[in-house]
Amino acid sequence: MQDGDEMANRARPEVPGPSPDPARVRERLREQGYETGDALPPIAWFGDGPEASELAELVRRGDKRATAGLLWRWEEEGGPPEPGDRQVIIDWDGEPRAVIEFTEVRVVPFDEVDAGFARDEGEGDLSLDYWQDVHWDFFVRECERLGRTPDPKMPVVCMRFRRVHPTSS
Repeated sequence: MQDGDEMANRARPEVPGPSPDPARVRERLREQGYETGDALPPIAWFGDGPEASELAELVRRGDKRATAGLLWRWEEEGGPPEPGDRQVIIDWDGEPRAVIEFTEVRVVPFDEVDAGFARDEGEGDLSLDYWQDVHWDFFVRECERLGRTPDPKMPVVCMRFRRVHPTSS
């Protein structure tokens, strides 16, 4: 896996998002008491718009303990993370909000994501209906960017994580 310094230069190039400065992210984490060692974990954000700040805050507070993405997107980026991999989660302004470590990574069809996973995502009213509505809309946009057709059976990478280091609010 590449470190955050390398990933920031190629992270989701055709996806709208922040342009994090790895040196600034590393310094901000140090200021918050988290030492990155030799390699900064990959830098990531959730969503494809300003909602990334709200989602990052849910992670920072510990309310969001899971995330999902299309397998097709992950394949373009070298594959999904594995349990034990870490990421720095940033907000839409590129500020680090937390460091996470993946604990479970599995691929399931969109229409087989369960209510427990939807609850662990920590978004909206925590229901499966809410999860399906907002993620369908997001995955439709992702499919458009990837030249794919959305389908209820499209492969979704469901990832659970633990928060290793929250930043201060």
